Amino acid sequence: MAFDIVEEGNGTPLLVSKHGTHSYDSIERREIPNPMDEALLPITVMLVNVDGEEYVAEDPPKAYCSCASLHGASLLRAWASRHYVLDHRSQRAYIARAMGICLDILLVKTSLGIIPNNLNDMVCLMTIAARRVTQQGNQIEFTKLASRRHVLKEMERLLEFQRSEIKQEAEKAAQVEDKKPKKLSKQSTFSVLAFEVKEAPNFTVTAEELTNMNCLLQRMDAATMSSLLTKSMEILHNAEVQLEEDEHARLQATQQPPNTVNTSAPAGKRQISIFSLAACGSQMPPTPD
Repeated sequence: MAFDIVEEGNGTPLLVSKHGTHSYDSIERREIPNPMDEALLPITVMLVNVDGEEYVAEDPPKAYCSCASLHGASLLRAWASRHYVLDHRSQRAYIARAMGICLDILLVKTSLGIIPNNLNDMVCLMTIAARRVTQQGNQIEFTKLASRRHVLKEMERLLEFQRSEIKQEAEKAAQVEDKKPKKLSKQSTFSVLAFEVKEAPNFTVTAEELTNMNCLLQRMDAATMSSLLTKSMEILHNAEVQLEEDEHARLQATQQPPNTVNTSAPAGKRQISIFSLAACGSQMPPTPD
């Protein structure tokens, strides 16, 4: 068993192990002849006397970084995660603060009398649209009318893409149920920016992207922000209406009773979340020239 000698200033040293503190007769420093050569200067050792027997204290072995700790940079990752607060809980708190600041700007600066029921969807969809516009080399500045139009058009395009995905999934489900081959019909619209997207959009946001959105919103005045918020709400409302019309048309086509529809929300007031419309590995069609 290993023991540690703990010295506390000028007080009495303690003899400690993993089992606790132990009693001893004495601890003293004593000079002994150099074991290498008696002609050399003597060395000083610490002697521990326990029950009349003397034990020579030894320094602990020097610790080195092993190859296992350096493999895959695990040691560096652990240090960076602790220094820059990159653990999962801290990152969730970071994105919650970023979302909260964004909602605070929209609610306070625009002096809204009510809270829109799809405000979270609006913020996330606007952030995704701004990211996609920026990825195509366009600079976003909400104080300019052209930038706001680009982002709003991309929001419409993203919602239309999800509407097309929902229609395809519904038609596939109908084919499986009827066991009849049926040609899928797919409708897609494209924004005036004429983006070429070869894969499904990424419907996720990061805390950094929400922070960038906060900076863009803070540069706007109250009137401009209110106009942007109103148009975004109108876009989401139109998307909800289109989805309800598509669902009603599918029910009429399949001659299903209306009570088979999900009645979790009153008719005409169903809430459509951008997170519930996430693409399932589908490919975005290329934009025509």
